[in-house]
Amino acid sequence: MTAVTSQVSFNEILVSSDFSDASANALSYAKSIAKRFGSHLVLVHVSDPGNPVTVPEGRWVEEAGNMIEEQMEATGIALRAEGFSAEAINAYGSVKREIETLAERHRADLVILGTHGRRGLSRLLFGSEAEGLMRYSDRPVLAVGPSARQASPEAWAPTNILCATGLRPGAAKVVIYGYKLAQSVGAGFALLSVDDPDHSSDDDQTWTVFEEALAKELPEEDIGRCQIRSLLSGKGPAAKIIDVARTLKPDLIVMGAKASNFSSTHLPAGVLAQVLADAPCPVLTISID
Repeated sequence: MTAVTSQVSFNEILVSSDFSDASANALSYAKSIAKRFGSHLVLVHVSDPGNPVTVPEGRWVEEAGNMIEEQMEATGIALRAEGFSAEAINAYGSVKREIETLAERHRADLVILGTHGRRGLSRLLFGSEAEGLMRYSDRPVLAVGPSARQASPEAWAPTNILCATGLRPGAAKVVIYGYKLAQSVGAGFALLSVDDPDHSSDDDQTWTVFEEALAKELPEEDIGRCQIRSLLSGKGPAAKIIDVARTLKPDLIVMGAKASNFSSTHLPAGVLAQVLADAPCPVLTISID
């Protein structure tokens, strides 16, 4: 599926849940967005199938599975009682694989999940399921990190969207999607150019190539120069993004995620993980080649 559309809307939203506080806030955002677009919600919990065990351990595993099934069923009933079109699914297997499979099956326009924002050694040891999904998903993924403000109970009505990107032509589709999403919901749009030290955002030739890529999809618009130049140059890209986000107070940050390398995005390595940990609002990513 392509990330670039003439009108951005979310008819089918898949929400990944692990019953954590992060997942609870992610579900709140899903409900708010669903109120805006009249979306159908698919709430998914993915259980580890584990290894065969002997009784009594096997009985405990079976009982735990039954409890999860009951909790998911209760959550689905509660959502429908609130007036949402919703269903709840308990799947078994790899989180990434099951979420991708179910998103494809339900033709989801958006995947929403909560992330604990692990850093450093913890992230290296345990990895990040959220980051893996964001890098490889063929549809937009909205991650609600530990620093994101609580979702409003009202219909989603963002006032400002911040798009943080490098200036390479391949990242233009991230800007296009973010811009069209802002247009669709009546939000303001700010473009923050963040590049590694070898690619200066003040280079006119770089901007010209980037603007040409934008113009192919947005011939009637002029957003190429609606950027915030590389502020706070003494800090790294992630710190710049967070500083600008804290100043502008956007309701959403839009970024690209490079699918070809688990350890990096189209911005310098580690930026996505740092932004997820500290962002004061949800982060929506578009996978780029």
